[in-house]
Amino acid sequence: MKIKNNAKKALAGLFVLGLSSLGLSNAQTLTSAPAKSGFYVGINGGYNFPITTKGSPYFYANDETVQSGPNIVEVVPFSLGKGPSVGVDFGYMFTSNIGAELGIDYLFGSKTTFTETDKDFPSYRAEQSISGKMLQFKPAVVFTAGAGNVKPYAKAGIVIGVAGKITSEYEVREPDANYSRDWYEEYNGGAAVGFHGALGIDYALNNQLSLFGEVTAIGLNYSPDKGEVTKAIENGEDYLNSLNVSDREIEFVDRTDGTAQSDNQPRKELKFSAPFSNVGLNVGVKYHF
Repeated sequence: MKIKNNAKKALAGLFVLGLSSLGLSNAQTLTSAPAKSGFYVGINGGYNFPITTKGSPYFYANDETVQSGPNIVEVVPFSLGKGPSVGVDFGYMFTSNIGAELGIDYLFGSKTTFTETDKDFPSYRAEQSISGKMLQFKPAVVFTAGAGNVKPYAKAGIVIGVAGKITSEYEVREPDANYSRDWYEEYNGGAAVGFHGALGIDYALNNQLSLFGEVTAIGLNYSPDKGEVTKAIENGEDYLNSLNVSDREIEFVDRTDGTAQSDNQPRKELKFSAPFSNVGLNVGVKYHF
């Protein structure tokens, strides 16, 4: 709930700031020539920084040092919404100041790694790295102001995430004991709905082409429908094909009744929600028709 509240506050602040800036710009440019209306298409790329939370109970999500006496455990805030993204925007300005846009972005994601070490066994190290990818559709209302070459704008709308995938890579290394283990899983299926907003500046090069830069914010959580083990290696031997269906596949459900499950069917586990919220920086180019 904390990540949802933080994301909502960030988006609300972004939206209010955008409207304020647009209002000031309008007040200063009432006698200027109106901005161009009509269709436009743009391409963009950028990097997204995580709006972090204290994580999901499904992931290890902490750094831990095991030692004689109390263990040292540090929770690692994370969001799978971090990483590079690219996208394309299709828009139409109804007037010089208001329009509608559909953005289609792909988040490539980047890893967050949690570690466990043991002071009594210096060679022991366990790591879990998680990352996320997602195709996102972003319908939005666009507000723009100003005249001449430089025009500030704001966008507010929803984000619909599809084709989401979370990758978990768990690795254990203990050279002194000649032991190693690799266990990878992927979670996918289902869709996610959240909110997004942006503040930006559009700089016209000529009547058709313009450059833009923007700050974006997304509030989004994703709950996959299913999971699968993709790699199972212990001491150099691959045993993935020897796992039964229950050990290899997962079906995430809203509740379970605790009854025994067949080895020949995916095991049922409770759904979890992973954060994909972020704040990003994007640059791109638009072509106005």
